[in-house]
Amino acid sequence: MDYDLLIPKILDYLTKLVPEERADYCFHNSHHTQDVVDAAQEMSDHYSLNSEEKFIVVAAAYFHDTGYLSGGAKDHEIRSAEIAEQFLTEEKVHALVIEKVKSCILATKMPQSPRNLLESILCDADLFHLGTSDFEERNKLMQQEAEHVKGVKIDKSTWRRRTIELMQQHAFHTDYAQEKLNQGKANNLESLLKKQRKSLNKLEDEADKLKKP
Repeated sequence: MDYDLLIPKILDYLTKLVPEERADYCFHNSHHTQDVVDAAQEMSDHYSLNSEEKFIVVAAAYFHDTGYLSGGAKDHEIRSAEIAEQFLTEEKVHALVIEKVKSCILATKMPQSPRNLLESILCDADLFHLGTSDFEERNKLMQQEAEHVKGVKIDKSTWRRRTIELMQQHAFHTDYAQEKLNQGKANNLESLLKKQRKSLNKLEDEADKLKKP
């Protein structure tokens, strides 16, 4: 099978599936999908994947968040895998390849659980931004999206604490991502921790002022 011909078909299919961006999903949109695809391609080249392996990773990257369209964040990985399976089955892709695409998508569910290199590549591609200079901007968009979807304002300190917890619990799976992104991720985490300490110190100062007669 000529996998190179299938990628444009996936793009065409997704364009029809998502004719326009949804305002409430300002993070999980075509920009994020393309970032994940680019990162997946970058790592696929680094590991010299063959055409079938590269197709599995890139196809999974394109489909990995499509489940948001029909049910939001909860269990979106399952719905994304089902959407990928339906499309790839119609394109007569081998069942084993389809299962590997689905497994890559399902592995991205938090906490991530990759079992092999292909799944590890997609998991790292999905959270690539944690170690890049785009982290702060992307994190703000994630907060805005969460606020839109839940319909409530999320306090900056609360969001910062949740993000710190996520980053402290997370680890990149591939040696490529570790070597390229760990230092950037550490810098981004330290920036959040500094802001957290500053916020806590401000609260303590205000509390002390209230105690004084």
